Amino acid sequence: KISGAELSGSLQRNFDNDLNLTVSLNYTYTDSEFQESFLSTFSQFGLVRQGDELPYLPESIARAVVLLVKDDWDVLGAVKYKASMREEPGQGPIEQGLYGEELTVVDLSASWHFSESGTLQLLMTNLADEQKIVAHRPFGARPNRPFSAILRVKYRLKKRLNGASSNILGAVSVFAGSWKKDLLAVSVNSAASSLCSCISSTRWLQAQSAAQGPI
Repeated sequence: KISGAELSGSLQRNFDNDLNLTVSLNYTYTDSEFQESFLSTFSQFGLVRQGDELPYLPESIARAVVLLVKDDWDVLGAVKYKASMREEPGQGPIEQGLYGEELTVVDLSASWHFSESGTLQLLMTNLADEQKIVAHRPFGARPNRPFSAILRVKYRLKKRLNGASSNILGAVSVFAGSWKKDLLAVSVNSAASSLCSCISSTRWLQAQSAAQGPI
């Protein structure tokens, strides 16, 4: 048996200096309980007793988001909370069994839309570098993602064929960087394969256009 409730709301305000503010909140409460006792062949259940709570269902999940938009810029901040959760059926204090720890994460991103097709983004996740064990299965204790920062350029490519504009690529990420503790790593994020796909798609569309003739 699974029951619960979800609350959500948002507030938007436009200021005189073309600054737009949006605040949104979301909270989910979940209650679960096995209705009978049984022995399961599923390794994550095992011996289940009536009244045990289901594993991998945190009781509370919450998210708060603040978005600021002005001209070609937007900044988004998010706070995400997840209560501790069981990893095996059980009753009573959750700490007595196998469980994933309570976790609060703060993320921040900023975007500059420098053209109709191009966007420069800075994405930072887990600003406080909060480290918790979020799961133990299937391959042992696993922490959440540490602090990371990504610098990304996205560009939408278009090709005009027979008077019609066609999107060749939805978005191409051409530069990505990640920072973890004292290590800076910079890498090209699948730019070569994306460009090859773009070239192949363009040639295919040109061949199709030539075969069909002018419309």
